[in-house]
Amino acid sequence: MAVGVARMARQNAIIRKLHAVETLGSTTVIGSDKTGTLTKNEMTVKLAYDGKHIYEFTGSGCDLSGEVLYEGISLKNLDSESKANLYNMLRIGMLCNESDVYEQDSFYKVDGDPTEGALILSAMKAGLNKEEESEKYPQIAIIPFESERGYMATLHRHKGKKYIFVKGAPEKIIDMCSKDMYGNEIKREEILHIASNFAKEGMRVLAFAFKEADHDLEELTCKDVECPDITSNLIFSGLQGMIDPPRPEVKEAIEGCKRAGIRVVMITGDHVITAKAIAEKLGIVHEKAEVLTGRELEGMTDEELFEKVKTVNVYARVSPQHKLRITKALLKHGEMRLLSKIV
Repeated sequence: MAVGVARMARQNAIIRKLHAVETLGSTTVIGSDKTGTLTKNEMTVKLAYDGKHIYEFTGSGCDLSGEVLYEGISLKNLDSESKANLYNMLRIGMLCNESDVYEQDSFYKVDGDPTEGALILSAMKAGLNKEEESEKYPQIAIIPFESERGYMATLHRHKGKKYIFVKGAPEKIIDMCSKDMYGNEIKREEILHIASNFAKEGMRVLAFAFKEADHDLEELTCKDVECPDITSNLIFSGLQGMIDPPRPEVKEAIEGCKRAGIRVVMITGDHVITAKAIAEKLGIVHEKAEVLTGRELEGMTDEELFEKVKTVNVYARVSPQHKLRITKALLKHGEMRLLSKIV
């Protein structure tokens, strides 16, 4: 171990404790989360779909100097009717939200989850004001996001009426909707196709919906995973696709792991297409590699999973319980693993 420390020091790697060298030296698999570990955790909304039109958002990070474009035309130059549905979707993303943004030294910073912060910033970029919208649509109650549930919901009051705002995974939200903003029956396959196209570009995609609630409703209660009374017959409002670029140093680090005989496995809650797109960019998998989802894991026995973990390097839409099963299956193979932010 002492010789190992000396060799690592010559490579500018300083280790304080000898047993750390032993742990690193015996590692055969690294199981890593995606967001914030393999990527920068700097979410920026790049594309939005309001049920009929696709809008592009320029700029990156917390910079509000970018603008919103539709077919190259600035949002500022579009008529108010064309913008109404987009504003409705952006408002849901801004207010069905547990995070906030604040200005410090002429820069905006996110207080809370970067994904939720990106939704607030995209609405601000389009011209919505967080304080004004919160006053117009005060929040009465909330169902926080849970990975098992796949969405969050908030209850708001506005002009004598009450509305439920919902955001979450597209495949989950679409199944809760009956119509779109234009009064048409929901076109599930068409919306999922657009969400898939967003995801193929490495974007995390969220869907948004709403409905008018009963006037007497004062709280949102949901003890079970499904809450049909709250989330049935929603109106689909749109999609937002956000990019979280890979850390520039990660690809080289993964190559180094491969040279050292260490296998890198991505285990994430993101959509399968998004996860695979990022994994391909980082060199974790090739184009035709298999990706296993949490839903597929639930249908597998421990013996079937034991066989799968030998070859699968990307797991998507997984929960903490799924991550534990994957880890145990790897251990049964005698793998020594280093876990990075997967629980």
